[in-house]
Amino acid sequence: MSLKTKLSLAAICLMASGVVAAATPVGNGTLTINGTISASTCTVAPSKTSLTVPNLVPANIDAAAHNAELYKDTVSFDFKDCGAAGNTIVMKLTRDVSAPAGAGGSGALKKAGFSYSNGADSQYSPLYYQMTPSSTANFFMLDGSGNNIDISSVQDKGAFSIPVDLVVKTAVSTGVDTGNYVGNFTAAPTWSVEYP
Repeated sequence: MSLKTKLSLAAICLMASGVVAAATPVGNGTLTINGTISASTCTVAPSKTSLTVPNLVPANIDAAAHNAELYKDTVSFDFKDCGAAGNTIVMKLTRDVSAPAGAGGSGALKKAGFSYSNGADSQYSPLYYQMTPSSTANFFMLDGSGNNIDISSVQDKGAFSIPVDLVVKTAVSTGVDTGNYVGNFTAAPTWSVEYP
């Protein structure tokens, strides 16, 4: 059997098994996290200052169901020297861009944040993101209003962490036009921590 025949058979086997070349990511982006804390006697910093959301290619978005989770990662907010802190802190998150129409359905103004362009419909976003504490039921609203976080169970307030999940989901009702898709998005929520 010639080398050419062997290569052809190998290619056929790959196609038959469903193994195909990976799509070129045209929608990769970096989410930056910047923030402040109001109390000078306590310091806090996120464990990650940037998150790259991979594989957001048009085909993947288009194939996913509405409101499907496409990406999830955890960022810990690490507190130090907070011995004088009380039992409650307030964390505020504010998205950096206007909420696109249709991005999150009901409540989109509090959840949408990706600036996404598919050519003809740049005002619509096929994605939105959420940030929510991993260990509590409180949901971080991305409108700067803030949520109270109960830290009464933290024994050592001199050093503790609050893990926060960042989740990217497809929109409730908006898809992406793969024919016109340009492939760009940005998201950079700012955060702040306060003591009430």
